[in-house]
Amino acid sequence: SDVEEKTKANGTSDDKQHDAKLHEKFDSFRRQYLIVYLIIMLADWMQGTHMYTLYLSYNVNISALFLTGFLSGAIFAPFLGSA
Repeated sequence: SDVEEKTKANGTSDDKQHDAKLHEKFDSFRRQYLIVYLIIMLADWMQGTHMYTLYLSYNVNISALFLTGFLSGAIFAPFLGSA
């Protein structure tokens, strides 16, 4: 009986330590992911003005270009996302 209680107590303590380490690793991964994600989104946002100017210089219908992109995403995303 005493042995079972000690085993349960140690098991719970080991589980808590394992959970704490796992949580710490996940937090580190999440931080790294968010940093990279934010850098990429910032780069994309910063190039937007340059792309607009480039399209304008080639006399591209920018509204049709964006509309085509959004419509194709709306049409094909459900099929590609479920694959």
